[in-house]
Amino acid sequence: MKLSTLALPLFAALAMGLACCSPQDSANKAATAAPANPYDAVAAQGRGFTVGAMMSAHTVYVLFDPQCPHCGRLWEASLPLQSKAKFVWMPINFGNPKSVPQGAALLAAANPAELMAAHEKSLLAGAGA
Repeated sequence: MKLSTLALPLFAALAMGLACCSPQDSANKAATAAPANPYDAVAAQGRGFTVGAMMSAHTVYVLFDPQCPHCGRLWEASLPLQSKAKFVWMPINFGNPKSVPQGAALLAAANPAELMAAHEKSLLAGAGA
């Protein structure tokens, strides 16, 4: 499968996030009494590690399984975009027993981005991790 095919969903999500609303619209939304959406709950309660442009007004939340090769390709596809947006990578478990301890190790690492890069490289090389 081509990397460009896997990168398309990432670019689409990023484009939608960048064009979504202005800061004034966000303030107006917060002032209304509308119920919180699930994305707000993920942003407020989720645990993850942050990479990219820390001061960016645009944040991309990525739920990933450390054992998923498609998630590994998504990590690689996001690298060129990290200078433009802040990414919060949140490990989850799709069912592989190795995912939970690996996700915990990523969250506890002194440099999660470095560990993630090494892990995804190993996973995509078929070395297993």
